[in-house]
Amino acid sequence: MTENFRTLSSTSENCLYIMNQSEGKIRLITDFGNMGGAEKYDELAKIIPYSDSIHAKPYYDAEGIPDEEEFRRCLNLLKQANYDGPIVIIYDGPGDMWEGIDRVRKIGKDYLASIGTINRGKPVHHSGVNDVPVALANSFFKWYMERNNEIRVE
Repeated sequence: MTENFRTLSSTSENCLYIMNQSEGKIRLITDFGNMGGAEKYDELAKIIPYSDSIHAKPYYDAEGIPDEEEFRRCLNLLKQANYDGPIVIIYDGPGDMWEGIDRVRKIGKDYLASIGTINRGKPVHHSGVNDVPVALANSFFKWYMERNNEIRVE
C-alpha cells in the first residue's frame, strides 16, 4: 500500500503510473492534505477512484479550526466518485487532538451514514455500524432490498 506522499507519489500522474505498473499488487491511500495548489482538486479527483482508503485531513487555522469550505470540496470529490471505502479522520493541528477530530467529524457527518439491521427471530437482535460513506450505505441498502433474488428454495 502506498500514499500520495512526497515526491514519488505527489501527483496524480505518478500515482496512476505506480498503480498501472504494479498490476494491482500495490493499493493506494489518498490523503487530502498531501496535495495542494491550484490543481489539488483535479489531482485528487483522478486518484480517488483508485483509492482503498482516504485520509480526510482538512487545512486548519492557527487555532485548529478546519477550513470547512475547502474540506467539503474534498469530501464532494468522494461523493462524485461514489467512493465507498474507509475514511480516516486526520487531525494534526494545534490543541486537543480529540476536540480537533470531533470538529473534523462534524463537518464530515453529512457525507457519512449508518447501517442498521434487526433480525426477526427471538431474541430480537439489533446490529449496525455508524459513520460509513453514504455510497457504501446505499449499495448495502440496494443489496438488502434485492437479496430475495439471490435466495433459492429447492
